[in-house]
Amino acid sequence: MSERYRFEYTPGSVYAQVVTLFRKVGPDRGVIIDIGCGYGAIAEPVRELGYDYVGIDFSPDGLASLSERGFETCALDLSDSGKAALRARELLAGRPLAGLTALDIIEHLNEPAPLLSALHDLAEDYSAAPLVVSIPNVTHTDIGIKLLLGRWDVTSTGLLDSTHVSLFSPARLDAEMARAGWREIARDDFILDPSDQHFPEDLVALASGTPLHDFLLQTREQAGPGARTNQFIRAYLPGAPRDGPSSAAVADPVFLSVLVRTRGQHLVTLEDTLSSLSAQSERDFEVLLLCHNVSEEVFSEICAVVGRVPPWLAAKVRAVRVGGGGRGRPLAVGVEQARGRYVAALDDDDLALAHWVAEFKRLAERRPGAVVRAGCAAQPVAEEPWGASFGYRQVGQTHCPFALHFDLVDHLLENRTPFCSVAVPRSCFSDLGLTFDPTLPVLEDWDVVLRASLWCGVSETPEVTSIYRRWTAEHGSHIDHSDSQWRSARDAVHASLDAQPILLPAGGMSRLVEQARELHQKRLLEIELRTEIGGLHGALHGERAALAEATEARRLALEAHRMSEEAAAAVSLRAAEELAEVRRISAEELDEVRRIAAHELAAARRLAAEESATSAERIAELERSLRQAEAQIPIAAATAHHETKLEIEASTSWRVTKPLRTAAERARQVRDIARRIAALGQPRRG
Repeated sequence: MSERYRFEYTPGSVYAQVVTLFRKVGPDRGVIIDIGCGYGAIAEPVRELGYDYVGIDFSPDGLASLSERGFETCALDLSDSGKAALRARELLAGRPLAGLTALDIIEHLNEPAPLLSALHDLAEDYSAAPLVVSIPNVTHTDIGIKLLLGRWDVTSTGLLDSTHVSLFSPARLDAEMARAGWREIARDDFILDPSDQHFPEDLVALASGTPLHDFLLQTREQAGPGARTNQFIRAYLPGAPRDGPSSAAVADPVFLSVLVRTRGQHLVTLEDTLSSLSAQSERDFEVLLLCHNVSEEVFSEICAVVGRVPPWLAAKVRAVRVGGGGRGRPLAVGVEQARGRYVAALDDDDLALAHWVAEFKRLAERRPGAVVRAGCAAQPVAEEPWGASFGYRQVGQTHCPFALHFDLVDHLLENRTPFCSVAVPRSCFSDLGLTFDPTLPVLEDWDVVLRASLWCGVSETPEVTSIYRRWTAEHGSHIDHSDSQWRSARDAVHASLDAQPILLPAGGMSRLVEQARELHQKRLLEIELRTEIGGLHGALHGERAALAEATEARRLALEAHRMSEEAAAAVSLRAAEELAEVRRISAEELDEVRRIAAHELAAARRLAAEESATSAERIAELERSLRQAEAQIPIAAATAHHETKLEIEASTSWRVTKPLRTAAERARQVRDIARRIAALGQPRRG
């Protein structure tokens, strides 16, 4: 054996997982026979567990290494399976067989089946000893991607070892072990990502993070287990040989599997649904009647409905009770049991027109593998009493609210396809791992239609072939579930699609470009409108500011006017009081002047009488002057009062003092006149 197969036992390696798995399923003691042992990487760990180790191989190098390390060995060509089993019995020599291991050896045999069968018989003879195998997985994603690109890179060791002659997928391993009589009891597959086939590094489809790689990886992982498995590490016990699952394609017996889900609430409409299937012009279909969360009594009533359909249709119906889960649960069970090439679904109140199956089949033949879609009409109905039970009545016109053409971009936004109007290739479920999301309370059909159409494309006709009944009250998913549930389900579908790369069918790009252009135009219009609105907002803001300023100015003016009125009133009051005081003072002074003048006149008369030298003319002049002064005093006072009043009425508060000064001036003039009069009346002394 070449040095290239000198592998060592290390923690986290394939051999470490083999030993751990054997420790879980093996007995406490005995001999472990390592078939195709090579250099015996597990020899020491097995011995540490308390087992006796025996290595069998045809390579002298590996056996010599084991012998030098103190282990029992046997040189044997494993292509002779009968001789290998006989030699293993001889090596046991009456010792208990703890188990068998076949690590990285089965794939080196042209015909693994004879050796597996021989080991099965040996294990059965020794208290059903377990067998642990390690076999490379040829369906690792790295190999699949490279093969898709036309690359098959054989290497000296690893997944595509140049000496491998039998290649194993999960399905082939299960089939080979089952036919040899081995029953799996445990597994601990060795995951390696990237694998030894992850080269060259610049191969775009292999580079993690590129949309192409992520899409291929997602498709592989969804299709089935083993996408990142490097080695199958499985433990088996001997049992009865049986036919295992086969990966070979098997012709399906029917074209269409019709899934009819019911909760037994609409037995009348269920009978209508089955009757519509009995009228099909194309009978290449089967019916799975999926009775979801129904009691035994309701299930019996459903079966009674089936008994009333024509015998040929009743023979095609399989009634299946399904428990638990949400709306998608019965559909998932139906897909698992379906035998048709295509799968379609009807609720227990939908109607299939006579050419429903025929149109689906015609569309599938036109584009094999595509999702097929036909037109659908809606019929509004309401529940009403029918004697002792409940039936229904139509409450509106039958119409076609659903798009007659499938637009992928529009469907990404919302569901526009009733489930009764489509049929999906069963390969989407069996080969690509498509499932009904059990977490969705509603829109589980939209989720499946979207995913399937993204992979398969759509073959369609606008021909209406089914009727979707929409209940206006009492029943229906739009009534049973709240708006928030519908919104959260829609968001969940979008989030699931957004989390992974998607494949657009032909024509999808032009539709997206068209939508992008429309969106771009809308954004430009939005920018223009926002700019215009911004200008309007600016103008409005300016108007508001101006209005606010005007309002404030008006408020201040009113406040000033109010204050001015109050001040003017106060000033007017003070002016009136002062004017009254002036009048009082003027009157007093006038009286005093009159008194003084009279006194002085009397004195002057006395003096005149006493002084004969004073002439009568002088006295007359004095009397005239006095009369003139007396005449001027009331005129001056009236003039001062009148001017003061005018000044008060026509002046602001800061000018009110002017008439007061004028009044004071008039009073001063009066006093001056009085003094002059007094001076005139003084006797002259000479």
